[in-house]
Amino acid sequence: MRYRRIKWIVFFIASDRALPWIFATFILMIIVFGFLYWTLTPFDHGVKEGSDIPSEFTMLQGIYFSIVTISSLGYGDLRPVGVSRALASLEVFLGLLFIGIMIAALTSRRLSHLVSRLFVSDARKRLKEFSNSFDKSEQEFLELLYNFSQLYEVTPRTPIAARDTSAIASQFQYSVRALMTNSIDLRDYIRDEAEEGDYFELVPASAILEVSNAVSEAFTVLCQCVISLPTASHPDVFLLILNKANRSSIMNSVEMQREVCQLSINSATDEEIIRSFKRLQNVCENVSNSFFQTPMEEQPDQVPTSSITPQN
Repeated sequence: MRYRRIKWIVFFIASDRALPWIFATFILMIIVFGFLYWTLTPFDHGVKEGSDIPSEFTMLQGIYFSIVTISSLGYGDLRPVGVSRALASLEVFLGLLFIGIMIAALTSRRLSHLVSRLFVSDARKRLKEFSNSFDKSEQEFLELLYNFSQLYEVTPRTPIAARDTSAIASQFQYSVRALMTNSIDLRDYIRDEAEEGDYFELVPASAILEVSNAVSEAFTVLCQCVISLPTASHPDVFLLILNKANRSSIMNSVEMQREVCQLSINSATDEEIIRSFKRLQNVCENVSNSFFQTPMEEQPDQVPTSSITPQN
């Protein structure tokens, strides 16, 4: 937690929006130190002119001496005495620090702009890759849905026992594993970027919405595939396709997307993005409900819909 706070302070100081605050603090320091010099001078702990205390040392003279000190000019017409020596030393140190920060902030504006553009470009590319991956999963599940409808048609040409179900089972296993891998990668990416802050403000909302919609569509078709599986008429085929490994992959994918939704809802400020990920949350719940709607004794990992992960 302490590291994150220090990191946030460093990034804030380096940002453009911090420049007005730094400049205002710099001016305030000049006034405060000038006031202290003016207040302490009558007590022989302020400023002297040569070897004598000025007969009329005004607030404006205190600010003048403060400016000369904080900028390290040191004309020599005025000099600190007593407590003001320590004040002048501190003011010189703070002046060098703040001047350096302001110069760095001014010169880094262009560089920050270029870095920001590169970051946004890379983020859009990554999000597009995720969208394509989930679009591919959607197409695979649509093909599986069609194959399921052909496999369990009401008037089949051949008995179901005589059909080759191993190929479609392997295809389903490959698709749900690919979906789980993509979900884990997306969760890790969103989590890492959300921790840095400002991700959802920098990246275009359209790119984020594209990913959210692609994930929702892929999980919606997956839900339809699970619902289309025969539970009572052909439980053996049901258990072959929706075996323990496949069920684990599905529930892990759902859990990853729940984390993505929670991270995005907590970090995003755009209402459309928040609504989109709330819709995705509902889709994930539908997948869980479809998975557990017809419990079977052969599936010991089926638990009530309120649970998040399967039990072994």
